[in-house]
Formats: sequence, C-alpha cells, structure tokens
Amino acid sequence: MTLSFLGHLAQHILGHIGDDLRDVCVVLPNKRAGLYLRKEISSLIGTPVWSPHVLTIEEFVSDISGVRIADDLILLFDLFEIHRKLTGDKGHASLREFAEWGQMIISDFNDIDLCLADPGKIFSYLSDAKAIALWNPDKTPLTAHERNYLEFYRSLIRYYNELHDVLIRKGLGYQGMASRLAVEKLKDGLVLDRWKSVVFAGFNALSPAEEKVMEILTERRQARIFWDADRYYAEDEDHEAGRFLRKFMRRHGSGFLWMEDHFTASSKKINILGVPGFNGQAQVAGKLIRDIISCGEKTDDTALVLNDNQMLLPLLNAIADQCGHFNVTMGIPLSHSVFYSLIESLLDLHDHPGKPETYVNNRLNCFYFKDLIRLFSHSSLLIFSENNGNGLKALPAILRKTGKAYFPGQELIQLCGLPLHSAGLDAEELFCDWNIMPLKALQVMCRWLEVIKGKYGEINAKDNSRIQEFEQCDFTQRMMIRIRNLAETYSCITTLEDMRAVIRLISRQFRIPLHGEPLKGLQVMGMLETRSIDFRNIIMLSVNEDFLPAHGIPPTFIPVDIRREFGLSLPSEHHAIYAYHFYRLMQRAENIWLLYNTEPGGLGGGEMSRFITQLLHEMPHKAPGVQITEEIVSFEPQPDRHQTVTINKVPDIMNQLLNLLQSGLSSTAMTTYLQCSLRFYFRYVARIMEPQDVAESVEDHVLGTVIHDVLKHLYNPWIGKAIPQDAYRNMAEKIPELLKNSFKIVYPGGDMSSGRNKLMMRVTESMIIRYLEAFRHTQDTDPWEVFYLEKKLISFTETNIFKGKSLQANFTGILDRVDRRRDEYRIIDYKTGNVQKRDLVLKSWGEIREENKSKVFQLLLYSWLLERNTEGEPSQIRAGIISMRQPESGILALQVPEGTISESTDKFRELLGNIVDELIDDSRPFIQTGDADACRYCPYSGICFRQVSHPVV
Repeated sequence: MTLSFLGHLAQHILGHIGDDLRDVCVVLPNKRAGLYLRKEISSLIGTPVWSPHVLTIEEFVSDISGVRIADDLILLFDLFEIHRKLTGDKGHASLREFAEWGQMIISDFNDIDLCLADPGKIFSYLSDAKAIALWNPDKTPLTAHERNYLEFYRSLIRYYNELHDVLIRKGLGYQGMASRLAVEKLKDGLVLDRWKSVVFAGFNALSPAEEKVMEILTERRQARIFWDADRYYAEDEDHEAGRFLRKFMRRHGSGFLWMEDHFTASSKKINILGVPGFNGQAQVAGKLIRDIISCGEKTDDTALVLNDNQMLLPLLNAIADQCGHFNVTMGIPLSHSVFYSLIESLLDLHDHPGKPETYVNNRLNCFYFKDLIRLFSHSSLLIFSENNGNGLKALPAILRKTGKAYFPGQELIQLCGLPLHSAGLDAEELFCDWNIMPLKALQVMCRWLEVIKGKYGEINAKDNSRIQEFEQCDFTQRMMIRIRNLAETYSCITTLEDMRAVIRLISRQFRIPLHGEPLKGLQVMGMLETRSIDFRNIIMLSVNEDFLPAHGIPPTFIPVDIRREFGLSLPSEHHAIYAYHFYRLMQRAENIWLLYNTEPGGLGGGEMSRFITQLLHEMPHKAPGVQITEEIVSFEPQPDRHQTVTINKVPDIMNQLLNLLQSGLSSTAMTTYLQCSLRFYFRYVARIMEPQDVAESVEDHVLGTVIHDVLKHLYNPWIGKAIPQDAYRNMAEKIPELLKNSFKIVYPGGDMSSGRNKLMMRVTESMIIRYLEAFRHTQDTDPWEVFYLEKKLISFTETNIFKGKSLQANFTGILDRVDRRRDEYRIIDYKTGNVQKRDLVLKSWGEIREENKSKVFQLLLYSWLLERNTEGEPSQIRAGIISMRQPESGILALQVPEGTISESTDKFRELLGNIVDELIDDSRPFIQTGDADACRYCPYSGICFRQVSHPVV
C-alpha cells in the first residue's frame, strides 16, 4: 500500500526534528489519528524515546485559552438558569420546553465565536430583521405574542454575555468560546513556552478562529501545517471536496504541504453495490470480509465505515464470527442500550396519561398494568431469576391474574414487595409518586442500575460471561449519576417531564464504548473517525443521500442571509466537508466497496449518494486508472418455507385423545376439528393456549358473559313457570344492580364509572331491556315455561373402530335456556354478535363442515343432548338463536334438511360417530386446513408458518 499520511508525517517529524520529541506538540483532527501516529513513529525508531504531545484541536485551544470544554448538559443548565433570571415571572418555560430551543442558542453562540464574528452586531441585525418582518404599515398594534417574540431576539445578546460570564467564573467554556479566547490571548502576546514546535496536520475546514491560531503560530515560526490533499479535487475549482484547501492556498500562497497525486497516478478498484435493506448490507459486508480473509490478507488494513448508526448492531452480528480481532470506534448509542430502555420503562410506569377518573379524582397514585408488565418482563431483570426461583419473573403472571388494568401504589407494594426485596430493590421507592419527587426518581433509577450491575458483577466473578452487560450497565449508571448530581446542583429539574427531556438529551449525545484492540484487526468506524487515517481496503455502508453527506445542519435562529453576511457557517460548507472526508479516505485505498440501500422509504429513500453519482460521471475521464464497477445485489428468493403441517397420532397423542373423549367434547371443539384438525390439536390436545392479557376496557367476550349472567338471575325465579307479561317490568328494574354485580365478578378491578366502560354498561343495559320488551310481546295464550337455565348436559356415542373395541365418546354443552310446553322443548342460545338467518339454514349434511355452519352444529348438538337427557321422547324440539343486537327479530330458528330437528337427531348422532372414528384413527394425522382464509384470525398461524393477509378496514 502507498505510504499513509500519518506515516509520511512521522518520517517528516523524525527527519526534521529528530527523535527527542518531548517538546513537540502534534495537533490532529481526532484522538484516533493520534494513536496511529504514535504507532508510525514507534515503527521508525528502534530505541525508546519521548513521545510527542498529541492533542486534538479542541484540546489545544482549551489549553491555550485556560478554560475546560464543558459538555452540552452543563451549558444547557447554565443557560436555563440565565433564562429564568432574565425573564423572571414572564419565563414560564419548563426545562423540557427550554431544552428544545436552548440547544439552538448554544449552537449559534458556538458558531459565532468560532467565526470570530461580532455577537452584538449579529443580534442587533437579527432583531431588526425580525422587527421589519412584523412591521404593520397600517399601524396595527403588535400582539402580546409578537411583542414577546421581538423581546426574545433583542435579549439574545444578554444571554450571550451572561453565559460567557458564568462560564468564565467556572473556568469552563464551549469550543467556540475557547477558540476565541485562544486567539485573543495569542494576539495579546501569550507565549507558548510549553512546546518548541507545534505541528498541525490533517485538517481541512478550519473555522476562522482555528485558522487564526495557526496563522499566529506559523508567523512566529513556532508551528507548521501539513495538509492531506490530492490534486484530483484540490486543484479542480469546481470540486467541492477541495473548497477549503483552495481557500487556504489563495490566502497563504506557497508552502502548502502536502499536495499529492493518488487518484490519477495509482490504480484503484471502486465497487458500487446497491443492496436492499440494512441487514442485506450487513450480510454483504460480512461476505466481503470473509473474501478478504480467504485471500490471505489480514484485516488490520481494512475499515468498515458506517454512515448510519442504526447499521452498527446488524453489522456486528454479521461479522463477529468470522473476522477475528475487530475494534469498534463508534460505540453503541446510549439510546440503543438495553439499560436505557429500562430507564424508559421506569419512567413510563410513572408517566401514563390515561388514568381513570376514579384515581384522578381521589388523587391516588396508580399504575397501568401494561407498564408494570413491560417493566417486570424487561430483559435486564431476567438475571434475578437465573439462580433463585421465580422472583421478579413471576410478577407479570401475578399481575395478570388479578384482572386489573390499574393498580394503586399501596396495593402494588403488597403484591410486589417480597420479589423486589429478594432482588435487593425497594417497592415503596418504586411506587411512590415520582411526579412530585423527580430527584427521588433519579436516586431510585441509580439504585436499580447499581443493584443490576452488582448482580452482573457476581456472575462475572465466576466465569466472566456477562462482562459486556456489566460494562453497559456501569456506563448507564454513571450517566444517570451525572444527571442526578447536576439536578441537585442546579435545582432546575422540577417535573418528571423535565427529567425525561434531560435523559433523552444525554442518551443522544453519549455512546457506550466497545472494548477492542485499537490498532489491530478490522476497524469499524464512523466517517468523522477516519480523518487522517488510511486503509488499503474500505467497505463503506449506507452511501445514500441524506446519510452522505449527512443530512442537514444544526437548527439555528440565524437565517442563511445573515449567516452569509457575517461569515458564519453555511449548509453548502457542510456538504463540502463531507465531500473532502469521502475523497480523502479513498485516495490511498486500493480496494473500495461502496454499498447503498436500494429499498425506498425512510431516510435516504433508496437513492444513492450524490458522491457516487459524481464518481460515476467524472472519474472515468479524470482518473482512467481507477476501475469502477456497478452492481445491484439481489438475494436469491427464499423457497416458500410453508409446507402443509401435519402431526402424526403417536401413542402419547392417542392417549391424550382418549382422555379428551372421556372428559367430553364441546361443540366449539368439534367445529374446530371440522374446520382445521391441526388447530384442534394445538388447542385441545397440546393445550397451547393464547396468552390472556388483562383487558383495560370491557371486551366482547366479557359482554357476553355478563348478559348470560344477568339473564340467568332474571329468569331463575321462573324455572318451571310461565312468565306473565307484568313480570318483565319488575325484571327491568333489577337490571342495573345485576349488571353492576356481574361486572364486578367478570371484570374485577375494572373501572365502570367512566369512558368506554361506562358506555358499554349502558349499551348492555339497553340490549337486555330491548330483549325483555321483545319477549313480553311474544307471550301468547299457550305460554312456554322456563325449563333449564345455563344447564350443562352430557351424553355419549359409541364406536367400535378403536382397536376392535367399543369406545364411548362423551359430548357436552351448556344450554343458555330451554323452555318447555307439555312435551315440546325450545332451545334458545344468546349471541352478542351479528347473526343472520342464513347462518342457521342447513340445506344438506355435507355443509356441516363449513366454517359458517358452526352455529348449526352447536344447535344440533344441543338438541341431541337435550333429547338424550329428557325422560320420554319429546314430541318436538325447536332450536334457535336470539341476537342481542337485534332482539326485535325474535328467535332465528334452525332449519335442517329433514324439516324437523327431532327427525334429524339420528342423522346427527351418526355424523358424530363418523367424526369420532376419524379422530381416533391413528393413520389419519392432524393436518392443516387448505383454506388460507380460515387462518386469517387463527392464533396459531404463526406456529404453522401460514402467511395470511388481513383485510384493510
């Protein structure tokens, strides 16, 4: 590979200064470049020497200015204190609201100082511009909002001056402020006697303040500047990558070091690959690394460059097993950490907006069950269940079992106190009201992280298996402690919303470092971390528009025209900076792969970066030695993994079937078998149950249970009697109390006093009243007597198929209501859903297996059970359904091919026998239905890989 820039720099330093480097300071764009420079120097000398001082430009100006660079959180808190001081009673903004635009103010202040602009003139110009924009020629007075708007812009200079004064007293500053102070001190004659020589190397876009520092030191002959430039873009007046380099050359004339010629004088291979999706790019990158290794090359000279942070975890999963040593310089964003999501879960627990009126009116601290279950199911807490039984792991099931949607804090202390205590956590701290004690909340969250970290520490002491989790937890805890200490110092976090805003701000700024060998193996880097470093092989991902160049610039209060007038940074300069990084990284590389996402939608939109388009357009003419290939990568379509799923009836399954036949099969079980025998197996044989979650409002199945319960209580006094018309009026009066009691039983802990639940209770009451009214008018001179209410009946049929022996198969059903008139019987089933007359018509017995005939099967089974459980032969059996949604339609009667139900029961018993014969035939497996539409709402469709589409409503 061509000599790297830092290798060239090391040779120059040793050749011109010698190996006594203790009085030399090398200033580089980032810390990573400093590591590589030291490596290059050590490779050129054979004896121990003093290393030069290697600083970043931020560290260098901080050293000269005498102020430490403050992090953004301290700056925000200081500015918020200033805001409250300047606005007094008029300043109603909370820290959460202020954080959104406070960061913009700090960014603008930083830009002004880096550009050595006059803040007084800029803010005066800006406020005048805003005043002109609000000028009313008709002399209409400004509104209060408009006056406050203008007052804010006029106050910006006061914010600027106050912030400078506060920071100076603390010995702190932001980068722009430190740079301005460094320039002022150097102009005032400050002598840098710490170093005899200063070397600036690898820079491109210098701010006016940074450039002035370098200019003063070079004029004193105390510093030299070394550039990493290529004629390809530096001498082309139209090429944006060389924009800042040409600007410097025009200002300072000769002595430009170094200008090289890599693009036109060397051969390169640039491979442009369009790849669908994040995971697709990660997989292709992993294959490229394997190919490099298979060619006998080490990965030390290979860089994986990410332009999108979201690519990091998919990429690590794709490369971890095959590339040997690798180092990640980017780190994982704190916001992507599992422990940050734990913090979010703790905050969500105390920040649920939809509390029922009962709790709000009584000022009770209550918690939503989904937030509780999400917290106690969090992956970071599973560690407490690994060695000591259930513990916290059992809490979700305990909470679900109560059936409550909301829990008062005191009740949760009782429910969860022991499991939390066994894990070293305090239930009272967790379930106190954080909204009135946000600092207490910070203390509790720090405590949780401390306990979890301690648990990981115990495991690592034995086998070191959870070291990554320990380090991530430790980093998150230190960040939370920092927030807590700042909150206690500044006293500006007054609400839970303030605290959440600060936590989210810090989660975006900080990254959890990943340990690795910084100079060995594959290097996984962000674009800005590649500055001044060269690699032979470059694999760059997400080379899409909006990622490269990175989209946008920091939000600002200063419009573009004013920025241009006062020499502040502009969006076009932002693009030129990324263009330089892109071309500089490639100039010494030999093999380059540029991967971009071809999938439309989202950021980037499937569009390749303009930089790739520029390469394709200009490179063949300007650098013919560069070989460019372009390819769209397509993955082979995966074969349809769906195959018809079957379950053979092995002996264990047959034993379970026999037990099931003995205990009794319901109509639901039988219709399930007829529609899909595999679903029957999952539900009734394997007993794979759907997870029953707590309902936060009344659902349909609850509504049906309540209606059945209320009607049972209303009719119970009339068993064996005909109901007179005037009795219905008395029934109606009892409905509200019966409803209230029934809802308490089937919906424990539910709040029926407000919202959707209150509405559902009224709807249910209306349904029952309409039903009673409809039946009152159907009473005739020969009334029916109530015979059964919610009666469970059981009967059996026999088959001789099973191993040549007679087998008794039991069937069972719960009949909602049966009326009798002499030796006639009427079966009535209540349905809360929609029922049509056609649903109860059976034209031929072959239709009985169809899904829409399940109600027919149910009524036929009930009729057969009633016949088998009635003394004597009923002269006639009638069966039908009442739709509680349309009770005025009366009883929708079952219609069978034979004309009467009594004449059909023998045929139905024969059908039952045939079904049982199928069921116990061990040569017939349980098999998936061929009707995909029947799987649309099946809870087991995921188990059997049936891909179904749901209709768009």
